[in-house]
Amino acid sequence: HAHHHNLGTGQGFLWEFRNYVLGTSPVLIPAFFISIEAGIAWSIGIISYAAFAAYAHQLQHDTPIKCVWMSIPVHYVHHKYNQWYHNYGIGVDWWDRLFGTYQETEWIEAQELSQSEATMLTIKWY
Repeated sequence: HAHHHNLGTGQGFLWEFRNYVLGTSPVLIPAFFISIEAGIAWSIGIISYAAFAAYAHQLQHDTPIKCVWMSIPVHYVHHKYNQWYHNYGIGVDWWDRLFGTYQETEWIEAQELSQSEATMLTIKWY
């Protein structure tokens, strides 16, 4: 994580997605012992969230101004202002709000405004 902070970049959507899926694979398998249907449903949910988290993470590194579903792109400001104890969220900010780690920050400056022409697909994909 410290290496990630020093670089201030994401790995790319596909690498992030791969890491999230591999990291959650130990919790994918037990659901199949309940039933095939439970395993498939659980897997679809985990894989869907992994795709969303990988996209949101990369978007906040590449074009944070396009992260429109949060009032501030918490992961981006976590890096930009070295907030080691605040704004941990990758795809959503409600966990930070729930656990008291959310910190409102004025973050839009010239660098972010220059990204206004970019689309929500302007990220590093691999």
